[in-house]
Amino acid sequence: MAFEVLKVFKIFDKANKNRLLYALLMVIVVILVATMIGNVSAATYTITTSNSTSSIDAFLSNEDYENPSPLANGDTVVFNAGKYNLDLNVNKAIKLKANGKVTVNNIFTSKNTIVTGFIVKEGFYADRSNNISKNTIGYLQLSGSKSRIINNIIKGGLSVYSSNNVVKKNYISSESSIDGRKNIVTSNTFKKNVYIYDNNNKIVGNKVATNYKIFTSGKKNILKNNKQSYRDLALSNVGKISKGHVLSVKNIGTKSTKVCYIKIDNYDRTVYKIKVPALKKGKSTKVLIPKRVINKLKYRYYETRYYGGFIHLDYKNKNKDADLSNNHLDLVSNKKGYEVYVNMM
Repeated sequence: MAFEVLKVFKIFDKANKNRLLYALLMVIVVILVATMIGNVSAATYTITTSNSTSSIDAFLSNEDYENPSPLANGDTVVFNAGKYNLDLNVNKAIKLKANGKVTVNNIFTSKNTIVTGFIVKEGFYADRSNNISKNTIGYLQLSGSKSRIINNIIKGGLSVYSSNNVVKKNYISSESSIDGRKNIVTSNTFKKNVYIYDNNNKIVGNKVATNYKIFTSGKKNILKNNKQSYRDLALSNVGKISKGHVLSVKNIGTKSTKVCYIKIDNYDRTVYKIKVPALKKGKSTKVLIPKRVINKLKYRYYETRYYGGFIHLDYKNKNKDADLSNNHLDLVSNKKGYEVYVNMM
């Protein structure tokens, strides 16, 4: 009896395996058929400099409702080498490829567009889910999410106003900004400052030119293995004492600073300078603004006396970019006489 039961289970188990294999094969066949149908339906179009600007624009933008463009999602458009004095306005999910050296003025894409190999003299403006690679671009602005910006030369800056994008292995010559969440910025070369304004971004393995840095103002951003070399001093307010007012100066850069000065201005001119010694990375020092100097910041408005002035680093000297973060202190009147606070310029 036990043998019969075991035999039945073996037969049942074998039948189940056969059914599973059959079902798996059917799924694979369906996927292959769908792929073949997609490949058959997708078309490839070639554009040359002999095509007129108006005809190219109508073909790509598909905004002529009386004569609709045959271009469909999934198609490929190949531009042969040449200079095209036009803007590419793409409203379809297509592939744009350059065959040789292809120059255009601007490119505008909506979503799900792949663009490879173009020279864009001015701006590239992309929405979401684009794949932009191996282009030379004047300026790149990304306003949609889930795009991949890879292996481009961007002569101007990069501006990202969205989330969940990948920016990888690009060479970027001007200042760049990332204003979105969960972006991955990795293995890029930045020749100027980079500004991260939102939260939960990964900024990993980038190289920043000497005397420039990556600034972050959001929360939970991951900065790791970025190569940076810069001087940067930060001013902060310590408080009043009987002899005057105490400030703190800290080296928040990656290398030692040189001797420089703090300037105290009364809006019109510099009334005092304080020498700041050379500081190693992470070190700080305190400096005193004498009370007599504070009194020089008083001014009369009608019958009332007020305080007013700027306190900032004088970085126009041998200590190049000592004030890379560009922060200064404002000294203004209040009910207790005056107050000092940080003002990020």
